[in-house]
Amino acid sequence: MSGLTAIVPCYNEGAQVDVAYRGICAALGSIENLELLFVDDGSTDDTLARIRTLAAADARVRYLSFARNFGLPAAVTAGFRYAAQPWCVQLDADLQFPPQETWRLLERAAQGYDVVFGIRRDRRDPWLRRVGAAGTHVLARRLLGIEVPQGATSFRVVRTAVGVTIVNLPTGNSHFVAKAPELGARHTTVEVEHVARDGRSRFRLGRLAGDAFELLFGFSWRPLNAMYLMACLTASAALVLAVLGASGVLSSTGLQAAGLLSSAVTVLAVATTARYLHRRMLDVRPRRPYYVREANLPVAPEDLLDGGRSAPPPPRARRAGALVVLGAGEEQVAIYRDARARGLSTIAVDRRADRPAIPLADEFLQISTTDHEAIAMALAGREIAGVVTTAADTGLASWHALTVHFDTPWRYPAAAVAVSMDKSALHRLVSSLGMPTYAWRQSDDLDELAAAARTFRFPLVVKPTDASGGRGVRGVHSAEQLDSALRFAAAHSPRGQVIVEEFVSGRDLTVNVFMVDGAVALAAVTDKRVLPGPGFLVAGHVAPAELDPVLHRALLDDAERVCTAFGLTDGPANFDVVVADDGTRWVIEVGARMSGNGFPQLARASTSADWVHALVGLAIGEPVRSRQLSPRPARLHVLTSPLEQPGRLRAVTGLDAAAALPGVASVEVFCAPGEVVHPYTEAGRKLGWIVVTADDRAGLDEVLDEALRTIRIGVDPLAVEVAHAERTLVPSLAEPKV
Repeated sequence: MSGLTAIVPCYNEGAQVDVAYRGICAALGSIENLELLFVDDGSTDDTLARIRTLAAADARVRYLSFARNFGLPAAVTAGFRYAAQPWCVQLDADLQFPPQETWRLLERAAQGYDVVFGIRRDRRDPWLRRVGAAGTHVLARRLLGIEVPQGATSFRVVRTAVGVTIVNLPTGNSHFVAKAPELGARHTTVEVEHVARDGRSRFRLGRLAGDAFELLFGFSWRPLNAMYLMACLTASAALVLAVLGASGVLSSTGLQAAGLLSSAVTVLAVATTARYLHRRMLDVRPRRPYYVREANLPVAPEDLLDGGRSAPPPPRARRAGALVVLGAGEEQVAIYRDARARGLSTIAVDRRADRPAIPLADEFLQISTTDHEAIAMALAGREIAGVVTTAADTGLASWHALTVHFDTPWRYPAAAVAVSMDKSALHRLVSSLGMPTYAWRQSDDLDELAAAARTFRFPLVVKPTDASGGRGVRGVHSAEQLDSALRFAAAHSPRGQVIVEEFVSGRDLTVNVFMVDGAVALAAVTDKRVLPGPGFLVAGHVAPAELDPVLHRALLDDAERVCTAFGLTDGPANFDVVVADDGTRWVIEVGARMSGNGFPQLARASTSADWVHALVGLAIGEPVRSRQLSPRPARLHVLTSPLEQPGRLRAVTGLDAAAALPGVASVEVFCAPGEVVHPYTEAGRKLGWIVVTADDRAGLDEVLDEALRTIRIGVDPLAVEVAHAERTLVPSLAEPKV
């Protein structure tokens, strides 16, 4: 056989689980692809605990545990749906049918049968049950014309594909023995040994009677037709009796007796009709036969009690204490402003004391955001309401460690750190999800990388595996450029790790999502404006990206799948995605945090959604209630130094005038006069940004052009302090190749 799944329904079978496991393994262990699928039907004893123990010790053991007791038919339905092997055998946990008898059924199945039912050679059940079962089958076959294999039991070997078809029939009737012949499945029976049950049977008289009614009324109209005939005869007899009574032939006593008999027939007819109406209602009403609470195998979301969404902790009152903000750069300014509006005190953590957000904080710790142990030590004994960061990957490991250390209301997942900080981890995750991937190689051995890269298709992208913000990134168009690009990337990697990837061409997009309870709650897909040159620097974004609705939905579904896979059920994430001309969606990078470069301002201008407010609320344990409106066109443009060398900022003029222009949503500059500024070679070297809105994309360009003509940035070259350079910002800076 190519493989066999032993389906074992269990209800309060704690004492039998181990016995069943040993018996099945002893009898069927020689089958190469053997699977033991235990279905816990809402047991209230230690059944599930014992199954878990077996599953931990034996990879062949898989299990489903129902949210409550749904009954044997539901357990069988789940067993067939989740069986991994092409053939199944259904066994009782008490092994009333010895597992070694399965071989007799398998031998017969090999002759071309879809279903082979076991019938008891010497039935050991109580006489009342034996008589009742036999009588029901005889009545069904002889009187009602229902094809039921005489003596067929729940011990059966079934081709899995056929079993799935049977249990998936859109009907409320669960009688497998009658469904198989009705569908035309090739079936037969084999005599097998039957062992007496230990203890009292779980099948009570009421349950057995109900099972009989399922068979008799679920597969034949003859009882209802008999009631029609009886009703007609009764009506005719009543008419005759009425005439005889009126003529004095029958006495009043005879008429009363006839009336009682007629009433009894009427009640029986009504009851029979009601039974058929009940069956019809079960067939048409939407329902699920079971809900799964726990499993050690992938379960369809619709079969899970919670729809596949992870259980968040119950809401808690806001904890007293301060909000720790990892980073005090321009990207974090919005967090401090939101915290102040909430009445929260803030503690800024940054290794630099000249960062623009420090004046907005209540306290400042001059510690690297990567040193979570030093941060925890400095805050020992303090009440911490939450921990948050944004825009950069460098603080993500500390974000996770500190949320765990201070037991904050929301914890940043550890797996999210890996996919954000290690490009190879993202590639492996994307590949495991069956999403498109491209050639890549990662190592700290530059010679090994160079040899591997020469086998790739040029152009290539070389970058540090654990850096962000565009630092150390180079595009490589020929083998001659490879060695210098590798050394450049290694110099920007804290671990000396470099990754080489094939360059994929297409439309550059950024997919931003905010997850709540495992689903996308806020979303913004933008066209990314990339500057020409080897560094792939972002000059700005346009929102929303003009996309086909099907593609837009697919991008969000991809993001949700990846976020769920690395454990981010709540919180922000952003994806760099390239959509090729043939529609292939390449996931290039992921940052399991809010996007930088002024993204929150862009999102607010486009959809009115306040992503920063949602993030701070999540960090301190408040429910995320941010909503977004239908997007209107908005554009973000990065403001940079006009020089191609380091300089000293002399002045920025025209900001107020630009901010007052119609369509300008915000203008931010984070450098003060006298500060040294650098050419825009990485994301951290921008001076600020401007966000504009309009009714259409052409209007965006017009508003931005006017604003850039209004703003003037003066920078003096450091080499010659007396000289100065002052340029009007022109739109060409924002018009790179897309």
